[in-house]
Amino acid sequence: MDDMPAVVEWLLEGAGKDSEMSSRLASRMDEWSRFFGTDEETIAFLAEASGDGDHDAQCMMGLAFEHGLGVSPSLSEAIRWYGMAADAGDGFARERAGSLCQMLGFEDGYYNDLDLYALGAGYGNAFCL
Repeated sequence: MDDMPAVVEWLLEGAGKDSEMSSRLASRMDEWSRFFGTDEETIAFLAEASGDGDHDAQCMMGLAFEHGLGVSPSLSEAIRWYGMAADAGDGFARERAGSLCQMLGFEDGYYNDLDLYALGAGYGNAFCL
């Protein structure tokens, strides 16, 4: 693939190359590569696959929003996408959602947001308990 979408490049070649998600993506590259095009096309494909219950796509959408890969960064959007996979039992997504709830809880305007900490605790984040 000559010009990889940002989220795919990050996972396969960048900061995420040694991550669990990178291995999971690599195992699906043959299946998915024909759907990857521009960042916008890739995000659209992943959003559709996420809606169909694909946990890997949900995690990739979480990563995209967490790191601003082909989309504007948004921790709340990342939590939403990770939460879909976490609620279905995905361990990677559960850890990321819990961590982001804690991070977002410290940002301006959210520090005492008990609902956010309850959500983080629900994803297993001990700090949020």
